[in-house]
Amino acid sequence: MNNKRQIRLIVNGEPYKVSVEPNKTLLELLRDYLGLTGTKHSCGLGECGACTVLVDGKPVPSCLTLSIAMDGKSIQTIEGVASKGVLHPIQKAFVDHGALQCGYCTPGLILTTKALLSENSRPTEEDISEYLKGNLCRCTGYTQIIEAVIDAAVRLEKSGGGHVTEQGGDFHSEFKDECAIVGRKMPASDSLEKVTGSTKYTSDLKLHKMLYAKVKRSPYAHAKIKSIDVSEAKSRDGVKAVITYEDLPDIRYGYNLLDEYFLARSRVRYVGEPVAVVAAESMEVAERAVDAIKVEYEELPAVFDPEESMKPDPSTIIHEDLSRYERLIPMTKLDVSRPNVLDYTKIQKGDVGKGFEEADFVIENKFITPMQQHCAMETHNAIAEVGSDGTITIWRDTQKPYVLRDWICKIFGVPPSKVRIIVPEVGGGFGGKTEPKMEPLCVALALKTKRPVRITFTREEIFSCTSNRHPCVVYIKDGVKKNGKLIAREMKLVWNAGAYCELSDYVAKAGAISAAATYNVPNFKLDNYVVYTNTPVSGAFRGFGSPQVQFAVEQQMDIIAEKLSINPVELRIMNCLDEGDENALGEKMHSVGSKKCIQKVAERLRCGEIEEKRHGSLRRGRGIALGNKYTIAAPSCAIVEVHPAIGAEDITVEVRVSTINLGQGTHTVFAQIAAEEFKMPVDKVKVVGVNTALTPYDACGTVSSRSTFTVGNAVKRACQDAKNQILKLAVSKGLAASAENLEIKSGMVYTKGVNLQSIPIKDLFAFWGLERFVEDAGVIIGKGFFNPPTASAYYPSACYTHFANGAEVEVDLETGEIKVIKLVTAIELGKAINPLLTEGQIYGGLGMGMSTTLFENIFLDHGKVINSDFTDYKVARTADVPLHNMTEAIILENAPHRDGPFGAKGIGEAVTVGVAPAIANAIYDAVGVRIREIPITPEKIFEALQQNKSH
Repeated sequence: MNNKRQIRLIVNGEPYKVSVEPNKTLLELLRDYLGLTGTKHSCGLGECGACTVLVDGKPVPSCLTLSIAMDGKSIQTIEGVASKGVLHPIQKAFVDHGALQCGYCTPGLILTTKALLSENSRPTEEDISEYLKGNLCRCTGYTQIIEAVIDAAVRLEKSGGGHVTEQGGDFHSEFKDECAIVGRKMPASDSLEKVTGSTKYTSDLKLHKMLYAKVKRSPYAHAKIKSIDVSEAKSRDGVKAVITYEDLPDIRYGYNLLDEYFLARSRVRYVGEPVAVVAAESMEVAERAVDAIKVEYEELPAVFDPEESMKPDPSTIIHEDLSRYERLIPMTKLDVSRPNVLDYTKIQKGDVGKGFEEADFVIENKFITPMQQHCAMETHNAIAEVGSDGTITIWRDTQKPYVLRDWICKIFGVPPSKVRIIVPEVGGGFGGKTEPKMEPLCVALALKTKRPVRITFTREEIFSCTSNRHPCVVYIKDGVKKNGKLIAREMKLVWNAGAYCELSDYVAKAGAISAAATYNVPNFKLDNYVVYTNTPVSGAFRGFGSPQVQFAVEQQMDIIAEKLSINPVELRIMNCLDEGDENALGEKMHSVGSKKCIQKVAERLRCGEIEEKRHGSLRRGRGIALGNKYTIAAPSCAIVEVHPAIGAEDITVEVRVSTINLGQGTHTVFAQIAAEEFKMPVDKVKVVGVNTALTPYDACGTVSSRSTFTVGNAVKRACQDAKNQILKLAVSKGLAASAENLEIKSGMVYTKGVNLQSIPIKDLFAFWGLERFVEDAGVIIGKGFFNPPTASAYYPSACYTHFANGAEVEVDLETGEIKVIKLVTAIELGKAINPLLTEGQIYGGLGMGMSTTLFENIFLDHGKVINSDFTDYKVARTADVPLHNMTEAIILENAPHRDGPFGAKGIGEAVTVGVAPAIANAIYDAVGVRIREIPITPEKIFEALQQNKSH
């Protein structure tokens, strides 16, 4: 029965007449009927703003708006904002201020800004924050967005509301001198596509005859599977395949400890564990078929508390076969007396017992951090297609394309030449898009149906069924001399891995490394426990273990400072590791800069000044924190190809890497490195999108803030390899006696010295019609490989990024309400390849750190996530963050790294790590209550204040 209704509407100035089902949303109409994919789907509840469009000039959430209500309406999407290829002033301001990173939320933000400025041409910052608070951005921290809106208002006033003629920012800079490109602020190279809505994400792709898949999941935290009946689901019209564990190889997966099946066999261990999956002609059919699958369970006892689970006699053993599971790397150790402890490691330096005996004071505390979600704006998506020759192609918003490829090869028994991973633009990651959760299911269904298959996780599935930040309990005990010198530190870390290991052992070790690499403690001991529970799986999350540990360590430092009546800045400077010092892991520290960082932050916070802290019931306080984030030592490759241009132009350079551009701007950074090496304009360098059939091997993906340091080095070496080939060609043409006497600049090869001779690089190529080639070689391709040196195989640190965070807060004594007034970060980078993008990473890290400190917590009821959307899981919005001029990024370049490209190190995670303890210390400074558990909420502060009154 056809119940479609015909409507007429105007979209971006064009009239349309379409027939739609009454239940179809405006979002579906725009994306599926009209192909306007700039409007994004993210939450489905109108809470995030990604789907915002203008209806008769007013912003509306298209995910909640029915198409039939649009009859006679005029709609504007992001595709209709630019005019004849010319940017609108708002779009131009977003580009120039770097007010976008992954770009997934950018269309909605630009349209909301357009509506604001049409109503209020000169808004205050408070007006902007209030108007934009319905638009979430997980990447930027909002600082550069607010700056862009303020600037856009001025531009619109000057232009009289017209468009701007220039096309974006400083993309066409000529090479003028040494380091003319490296170290220069310039917008990300993909900014224009993102502000116009033309960027394609995995969620925007649609293949011919594509099927839609939906997963059947466990309602129990722990249960035996007695039977699975898929007969009714298979019989439904439109259902093309239903698979269970019987349709997949009997292979467990994991990053090290192989303990998990892609579809549960015999037992489920958390609410949401996949049991079966359906592929159908539409998502609606797939959802109904999933409901028709009948699974009979026998519920088992479950354990949710990691400290309860790690006991020698827990109420239930979650993995009875743990001792027999395969391990890929011999780094996992078991504590056989504790059956639910999947990993136990220890760090020991000196004699802790003796240190405590010699101490004048012994101080010990306990700190707790919760389960939290990455909340990347693009939900998880995968599409799999099997070609006629058996080649498996997967489109996926993954952070680890080569890891994914290798797992597909292992599971399905195919060689790497038969698997291709293509990564379109990715709408945020933060560590949450590292696990192969959906891709094997897509591939199995594609093999069975001979058709492409898509799986898209809902926001609820992302909370329950991907991975979250590890909850952690930290016990810390310090022995201190009267003068403030730390002489002993003992720590115990208890990490909640959830039901399976995945990256838990790596995250726990990273947290341990963080604990060992900030302060110079002669006697140090750390016990690290990773524990199974019947909760959703924990995994990588920005900071990778460091935020949990530093929340404890940096509050402990303030507690010590107060106990000894020592200035907390001086206490840290007295104890922090310096250049050449040996940390508790036995590594000699290099490129440190901690002292300079904390001094800069203290200066900006005016920590030495005494100011009035009282205003009615409000109290102000300042807090500071020091820390580090290590970068894993794993190898990467890069390929650089030099192309001769046709006509009057000179050459272009193509860079191929398998680093994922998650919004951090790595492709722009690599283009700048290549431009610097060839001494040529950066717009003549193209970085190719990731495709494992074309882009080279990368060991562990886009994680651990390793891209600039590791892949940047590979790019630099690939450029040098290509340059050497060019110089040898120039010698063969008689330009100089040896390549050592030549240099390259602006598409030319020059002789060094006063008697300059030159030859255009394009003239080194031979002709065949319009085509050009290099004699005897065909092409100029440079290859680069970089495997960072490391002092320890067990704790493979390539480098450390050191930083200090500072916060100023205002707390209401009557309600416990917290307002963050100021956030400051100083970070030692060695070299900022692109300061604009670096600032963006800092602001984004500060915003995310503030959000996870004050708002974010996943709540479980018998193992089930009960706040799995943006209505109930609160994240920071524009109205929550400090004013844009009260967020400060201090980039230090005093300690270049000897192994980094141009001395550079990574930044993406480090700045997030110290935000929580800085805010917690500021709250204590303001009202004298110490909150030892994240999130720090008004309720916790109020309760602590009441307890203080009663004592």
